[in-house]
Amino acid sequence: MSNSTSTPSVSFGRKLVRFFVRLLVTLVIVGLAALVVYLLSNINAQTFTLHVVDDTLVINKGKFLPFGSKPWNPENEAYLPLPLEGFLPDGIETSKYRNVVELDRALFPILESLAKPRILSEESAQQERGIYYLNRAERLKGISDQQQHALKTLRAEASFSLAKTRLAQAELLLRETVEQFRLAAQTPNKNTPLASHALLALEPALRQLGLVIQGALLLSAEPPPAPLEVEEPPPAE
Repeated sequence: MSNSTSTPSVSFGRKLVRFFVRLLVTLVIVGLAALVVYLLSNINAQTFTLHVVDDTLVINKGKFLPFGSKPWNPENEAYLPLPLEGFLPDGIETSKYRNVVELDRALFPILESLAKPRILSEESAQQERGIYYLNRAERLKGISDQQQHALKTLRAEASFSLAKTRLAQAELLLRETVEQFRLAAQTPNKNTPLASHALLALEPALRQLGLVIQGALLLSAEPPPAPLEVEEPPPAE
């Protein structure tokens, strides 16, 4: 009689144990799956990719999901959509960057390639575009030591190129100014004496300035030409 009553009890107990074991295994599997999804989402959320859209380089940042991304527009100007102006970097759309440091090191050669030829140009408009790309490169904080050195070299080249351009512009402006004084002195008027006086003072100085500029920009062991002795112009009447 006792055996017949204990058998259902034992059978129910085993079923209960099996139920809780299965429930525990299911919860562990679900928990592990949720952890994997969380880890993959966290990794994806920190991943960056580069895409070319209408001649513009756009940075995408991963969503907090195992897959997918969206355009990234932080406050730092370095990461805003980048005009490529016809330049197409190789292989950028097939790479993923796990953090901002890797992203910075991938962006730097692109910005350098855009900046350098424009900085070395003789045109002011092109130089300004080159400076724009250079300024953006200087905002990248994660570039390597070698890239830091390249950036400093590029900044020095930009300073020299800009200085040459401004020097040439200043000389041209002075020549145009002297020409205006010459035109003013050709026709008798109330300003003729002052214009003639200015010509006498400026023309020798302008010739000397041209020689100095030419000598300053020549890589030569010869010393720059000695300054000309400029005669004092007679006082204006």
